Amino acid sequence: MVSIDPVLLLVQLGTFLVAVFLLWRFLWKPLAKFMEARRYAIEQDIESARKNRESTEQLRAQIDQRLAEIDTEARRLLQVANDESKRTREQILQEAQAEARRLLDNAGRQIAEERVRAIRDLRAETVALSLLIAEKALKQSIDAQVQHRLVDEFVTELKHG
Repeated sequence: MVSIDPVLLLVQLGTFLVAVFLLWRFLWKPLAKFMEARRYAIEQDIESARKNRESTEQLRAQIDQRLAEIDTEARRLLQVANDESKRTREQILQEAQAEARRLLDNAGRQIAEERVRAIRDLRAETVALSLLIAEKALKQSIDAQVQHRLVDEFVTELKHG
């Protein structure tokens, strides 16, 4: 049968209690402190991560808002530039049309002046030729055949030059 020795039981119980006391004193307390410190550090990290996330979300919202403002400003500037280019194009077209009209008017005046000058030169040459014919006619005896021949020569000279 099994017998229980009371002294051995007391020694084992004492050893057990000393072992529990030593474990509690040197292992459990430091382990509990370490676990508490670790729990506190994790809570701090979680809180820091939450604050960082909120800060990031606020920053993202600010960036999105600023990007929207920049986009609006860019569209406005593009519209202003487009309007300005249209005005400039219209102004250039008007100036070019005015210049073309001025050049056409100048060309018309020059043509008219050249025409008047050509007519005047032609008349002057006609008068000179007429005087030459008259001079030749006076030098020769004037008869109908000579006059007829002189007129034909005059007409021929007019046609050729």
